[in-house]
Amino acid sequence: MLSITVELNHMRVALPHRKVIPGEQRGAVAQVDVVPHGATASGDRDRASLVVGTVVDDESIGRGMDGRQLGQESRKAATFVLGRDDDQDSRRRRFGPRGWPAQRFACRDHRSWADGSSFARIRELGFETNMAFRIPGVWGSNPNSLAKPKISRDLETSIKGVFVAGDLGGSPVIRTAVNQGVHVARTVQTRCGGGGAADGTFDLVIVGAGAAGLSASLEAKRLGLTCVLLEKREWAATIQDFSKGKQVFAEPRSLANESSLWIDEDTSKEDLLERWRNTLETSELDLREGEEVSDVRREGGAFVVQATSGPVRGRFVLLSMGTRGNPRRTGAKGEELLKVHHKLMEPSDFVDRRVLVIGGGDSALETAFSLCMTNEVSISYRGDSFNRAKSKNIKRVERAIAEGHISVHWGSTLRYIDEGQVCVALKDGEEVCFPNDEVFVQIGAELPVRFLRKVGLEFEGDRNGGWWGRIAIAFGLSVAYYTIAKERGVNIWTFLGLDTVYGNVIEWMRSDHYLWTTSSGGKYVKFGGTVFFGSLIYTLVILGFGFQAMRRWWKAPLQRWRYASLMFFQCFFFLILPEIIWRNASFVTPELRGQFSQAYGILYAWPLSIYSIVGAPVTWLVYGLLLTFVAFPIYVRWFGKSFCTWICACGGLAETLGDRWRHLAPKGKLAHRLERMNWGVLLFATFVTLTWLLTRFTNWDGALVRDMNGDTALGSDGLLHTYKVVVDWLMIGVIPISLYPAFGGKIWCRMWCPLAKYMELLSGWFGKLKIDANDKCISCNECSRYCQVGIDVMMFAQRQEAFDNSNTACIQCGICVAVCPVEVLTFTSDDDVKVTLDYD
Repeated sequence: MLSITVELNHMRVALPHRKVIPGEQRGAVAQVDVVPHGATASGDRDRASLVVGTVVDDESIGRGMDGRQLGQESRKAATFVLGRDDDQDSRRRRFGPRGWPAQRFACRDHRSWADGSSFARIRELGFETNMAFRIPGVWGSNPNSLAKPKISRDLETSIKGVFVAGDLGGSPVIRTAVNQGVHVARTVQTRCGGGGAADGTFDLVIVGAGAAGLSASLEAKRLGLTCVLLEKREWAATIQDFSKGKQVFAEPRSLANESSLWIDEDTSKEDLLERWRNTLETSELDLREGEEVSDVRREGGAFVVQATSGPVRGRFVLLSMGTRGNPRRTGAKGEELLKVHHKLMEPSDFVDRRVLVIGGGDSALETAFSLCMTNEVSISYRGDSFNRAKSKNIKRVERAIAEGHISVHWGSTLRYIDEGQVCVALKDGEEVCFPNDEVFVQIGAELPVRFLRKVGLEFEGDRNGGWWGRIAIAFGLSVAYYTIAKERGVNIWTFLGLDTVYGNVIEWMRSDHYLWTTSSGGKYVKFGGTVFFGSLIYTLVILGFGFQAMRRWWKAPLQRWRYASLMFFQCFFFLILPEIIWRNASFVTPELRGQFSQAYGILYAWPLSIYSIVGAPVTWLVYGLLLTFVAFPIYVRWFGKSFCTWICACGGLAETLGDRWRHLAPKGKLAHRLERMNWGVLLFATFVTLTWLLTRFTNWDGALVRDMNGDTALGSDGLLHTYKVVVDWLMIGVIPISLYPAFGGKIWCRMWCPLAKYMELLSGWFGKLKIDANDKCISCNECSRYCQVGIDVMMFAQRQEAFDNSNTACIQCGICVAVCPVEVLTFTSDDDVKVTLDYD
């Protein structure tokens, strides 16, 4: 077959000679082989996935292979198809139940396909395209909406000497962004001293003249650094793009403004820009507008920043580009036309026009409403309802729809754009075309990930050698710890041959020890055993990393109290009380004193501690039942699942040691479906408990509970042993802790913990605690990014909808409240009385 090869950014696309002939039945398509540029392995094929159309050449691609066989053949050249998908049954016949191979194989970077010029180049060759994208992230999320470059406390990236600030540095609001710019300038001054170099090398090259870039440039000049500021458009372009009269918030007010830029109170866009303009006119900054940066590379002891007018050398580089300058594109034909816009500057510029708005978020709805009274406005949205926008915008647009000012094409995607019309494809495959003068594509913006990857920055969650190394180390340590501390009969030390090396240490840990107190008449305090030393190590880890986490969240009073609570309960209730006080107490009977290990369950309700009931003496059995079915329901009614983040030792380790990886928590639909696994653990715990109770208190001789010739493998003891190994050893300890560096600290608590499911059921039934939102959400996504249980908090904030355990797995840690830069979220109760917990 004759092929044409076209270079599309990082991809090489081979196009066969067949073209779509005008007048041919729509749906005729061409076959395209996509190969990662310069790569032959399949290591990159999970980066992004293409959902595409109908195959016309059964001979070349549909040779009766199922998806798996095709996948094996496609390791060097994954096959994708351009066109429409009108035959769902045929698709399943060709490629099996998993659907198109495109759902399995991926191109190197979805931006290589999302670039409109790439599609335009294909169309210049005469091929018709209809692309839709599914970007899989961590268990179903979009990684590019959450992932950010790895940065240190000084905002330095994985490349020494390259800093980020503003959106890239996790500061989506102006007040925090300008402070980040100041801090970077001060860090550079500390390291280099200023003065520049004789060869014209600047001390600091700043890319992006937004709030952070301007602030850094002003501070650098004040500190005596030589600095140049490069901007591809104009200074503060993002703010200048705001609609006329748009309010600019000065949140968070508790944060002092360290910059020379004025941002002391809420004001209009025009007033803010006028104040900044006056500052810039007197500052004499080296500001170079119209300079687009295409690359940053190190040469010798400096960086070379490749700009439009030529290279610029600098000892340090600050990347302060935002996201709004990088609008997402649909990839549809005609998106490069002048009639296509990504923002609405002045509604009065559009009168008596036929307008199509693509999107269903706040920007799209605000644009549609602003234009609907003087224009003929339609909305094309892929969803079935507006669920990603603020409630006030939804209500305004719904009212306009009811009054006939706006029409909506639900479940539609943009097909193509011509000078005089647009066409959208509906879910049922029908194509709707209508006259059009203007198109607004407002489906969000994204970080310039492709540019940042080109520079060489590492991103959070990158699966490189260090990522696997951290998992391996965590796995080894967790296996060693839980094997010794829990003594679950898994003699891994002998298996590895390490008992001869560490045998004396392990034996010493297993022995009891005595601390003599001669001042008390020769009395002694007894301690020791692997459980004691295991608890001691566990406590020291929580204390060490707990103080680190407390320092990180120190500005949030609620978080200070929360981490103090976790450390207190771990020290007292899960170490000192059972191992020291109870074991040596004179206020309990010798029999109870010998049951000191049961004291670990004073706060651990069934089924987290199955031993509160299973194997417990009668006294502890009664206590465990009261704790589980009386005390916990009362607690949950008022405080939800906060036990997980204020008291529990399992949650304590996740919140302290796991805090540094909380942003890696799996997001998306698949992750939420996997949360149902804790139903299985809860049912398993219930079955083991009921089996043990029947064995102990009845003479029931069922096959599952009786001993068979002394072999208890099928008896209740066998079930309990299985539970100990599978749940107590693997699911509570080894597996989740090993996955901390990959998926955050809440794998056990979120996916498997039966007590978390029990509390969630109770709290969803009659709990009062919830998190509510006001109308200030700026869609920065910080709340969702830092949620350890993967809740799409921003969606609730945008809609001003409260969330609790009736609609989420929220553990009431309050981190989303703490990270919100404009103080949108607050804890409330069912009484609708706002209770502000996180502010002085």
